[in-house]
Amino acid sequence: FERQLDRIVEDFSYRMQMQGIGLEAYLKMNNMEPSAFRSMFREQAERQVRVRLALDTVAKLENLEVSAEELDAEYNRLAEQYKMEASRVRELIAEKDLKADLLTQKALELVKNAAKAVAPKAAEEAAADAGEEKKAEKKPAKRASKKAESGEEEKPAKKTTKKSPKTE
Repeated sequence: FERQLDRIVEDFSYRMQMQGIGLEAYLKMNNMEPSAFRSMFREQAERQVRVRLALDTVAKLENLEVSAEELDAEYNRLAEQYKMEASRVRELIAEKDLKADLLTQKALELVKNAAKAVAPKAAEEAAADAGEEKKAEKKPAKRASKKAESGEEEKPAKKTTKKSPKTE
């Protein structure tokens, strides 16, 4: 978790430097302590770690693997993206780290492909229906238990109809 938090802070610092502002200058401008700044990203880091662990578990359970060809293709893609030689990218990014990232991507694709989309309106209605069913289930049980406690027998309610004075 702390490593992910460090990565997020480093990434933020890098983006600020790209805009011509150092992290220290940013903190001074915003009157922030470094510890308060880090704590802003704590929840994000925790969420990212949980997602990564879940996807790692999916990859293991589904026996996902990264082939040598997929690894080579990713090194070449990165080399092209950063306009570097593939050999230099291999020096900078450890094979095990790149494999782990590719496995996570595969697990994410698997989860996305297995997911079933539900229209927002239908999802709301289903949730509301589930809530109504729970309420309906609870009410008769309460009535029955109160009558059972008092020793009364449960009788069906009688329907009564009032006759209007005009029809008599």
